[in-house]
Amino acid sequence: SDCSPTTQGNSSCSGDTVSVIAVSGTDPTRVIDFAEDLRMWVEPFCLQFLAMFFPTMKIWPRGTSALIVGGIHGIMAELEIQDDEWHYLEILEYVRQIPKHKKVVLTGHSLGGGIALIISALTGRLAVAVQPPGVYHSLAKHLALQANAQWVSREAVHEKSISLVVDGDWIQNFDAHGGLVQTINCDEEHRATGMGCHLLEGAICHLLLHCGDRAQRFSACEHEW
Repeated sequence: SDCSPTTQGNSSCSGDTVSVIAVSGTDPTRVIDFAEDLRMWVEPFCLQFLAMFFPTMKIWPRGTSALIVGGIHGIMAELEIQDDEWHYLEILEYVRQIPKHKKVVLTGHSLGGGIALIISALTGRLAVAVQPPGVYHSLAKHLALQANAQWVSREAVHEKSISLVVDGDWIQNFDAHGGLVQTINCDEEHRATGMGCHLLEGAICHLLLHCGDRAQRFSACEHEW
């Protein structure tokens, strides 16, 4: 396969039958990444916070919360309050330029996984996200800004996404998950509070230990925290 960088640490690997586009996650040394995390999931967090005081909000159907989230950004657009500059836009345009007949898989960890899920819903491409926050409700605001993607979004959020989540990883609780969700155990559960269950290395080692590597590229996996 031929691998080449795309933008800000992301890479695209193209082979004969499938192209894998990997989106980088949150860089702890970049304040702008934390700001993007906040912008991406502020509405679902606020809804979850309000549900603590108004429990009936928990039984709202997805359409109700999506109406609220999308309505907020629709009003902001009417007032010409700009909120459409997202880090994933460059990747989104890159994916849209790939011919439809070519197979593409989007992937990423944490923030990168969330972005992969959003681009998947906006383009109809398959996404395999590792330990992402959910996008079930927050997707509404991205649809409000990308009205031409509505015809694929409702199917893609369930049929075009696979999310690998780790038990004890609190990052996954930001918003709900759609599509196929596979939960695995955390091998660093005693360090869950300190994000020990959110390490990409831990998820990879767990998969190699329990699922193996049919291509026999790896014989063992170890990591320190």
